[in-house]
Amino acid sequence: MPHPTRFDVVVLGGGLNGLATTYHLSRMGCQNLAVFEQFGWGHKKGSSHGEARITRSAYHNSTYAALMKECNSEAWPQLESDAGRKLIVPHRCCIYGPTQGPFSDYAEAVVSAGADVIEIDHATARQRFPALRFYEGDGVLDDKTAGLVAAEDTMTSLLALARKANVHLLDQTPILRIEPQSDGVLLHTADKLYHTERLVVTAGAWATRLLPSLASRLNVSRQIVMYFALEGLSSRLSDDDVPIWGYLAADANPLHYSMPSLNDQGIKIARHMVEGLTSDPDAPAPTDHSEMVEYLRAFLQVRLHASVQAVLKTETCLYTNTVTEDFILDHHPEHPMITIGTGFSGHGFKFGPLTGKILAELCLEGKSTVQAFSDNRSQFQVAL
Repeated sequence: MPHPTRFDVVVLGGGLNGLATTYHLSRMGCQNLAVFEQFGWGHKKGSSHGEARITRSAYHNSTYAALMKECNSEAWPQLESDAGRKLIVPHRCCIYGPTQGPFSDYAEAVVSAGADVIEIDHATARQRFPALRFYEGDGVLDDKTAGLVAAEDTMTSLLALARKANVHLLDQTPILRIEPQSDGVLLHTADKLYHTERLVVTAGAWATRLLPSLASRLNVSRQIVMYFALEGLSSRLSDDDVPIWGYLAADANPLHYSMPSLNDQGIKIARHMVEGLTSDPDAPAPTDHSEMVEYLRAFLQVRLHASVQAVLKTETCLYTNTVTEDFILDHHPEHPMITIGTGFSGHGFKFGPLTGKILAELCLEGKSTVQAFSDNRSQFQVAL
């Protein structure tokens, strides 16, 4: 085999966290840097595609609420400044559900983290969020930090910044095997060999193919996201009729979330499911979504004052989660030249510019300047 092409740092996976890590590596002065993506840029096979995501500070865990403070104050503003475009549209947000369920964890976490989220009574909630139905026993949080992340624009901006920084961008280049060496890591494709001194793996649902030891920590599941038009209720952002909202049920897979479309195409809604599902990321996505359509239609009838007028479209994405839904942000326990970032699916997009910074710092310096991460580093380890 010919001599390998050599890089100082390679990032495996060109989704949000891969490109965000690349962005920060470039900002830290990394020159001979490459990103490998097995599909094309902006593909829809993983977890980073789609029009928009929710950003919020209301969280079940004070660590994540604290991380969001830095996302809001520094990470997103810095990326927006460098990209030269607005990536977050502020919007009203309500998180609610029975106080006997997960809601209580959210209420405690935001207080502990000092997040700009307040608990409000039903009378205030009905005035601020008239589209939603609130029932006896529901607690309600008003998240003042929330908004919609322009996901497609974020991905386009990060790719443009990588090109501007002269990063080597190798799409349609699957890595079949990684081979740790004493002086770095060898990366094997079907016909070529690459060498890197440091490696960052942000491969999403395919992470366990490259690092089989992660298989016991990660679960991959395919999620269905629906877009509905509502009868007699505008979803235009300027009208504020439809807020961002999350409902926290008191049962398994408790979170349902919804938001207005950035392009005025109805509302986006999904049930956040991470238990009892396992998917092959290379298998074709199912095309029959009728069961989920009817489930979500019935759910909306209970939770909204407006009824569903029409199904506009469906999307699928791959969730890659740990059992605790904590991210993995850590060095490989046996090969410290390999840094791992995974387990982001379902709630990781809003953290992208910050988790990218953490991974870049771990890769180059072995530690991070992000205090909320450093203070709770064990929460994000490969092996707990």
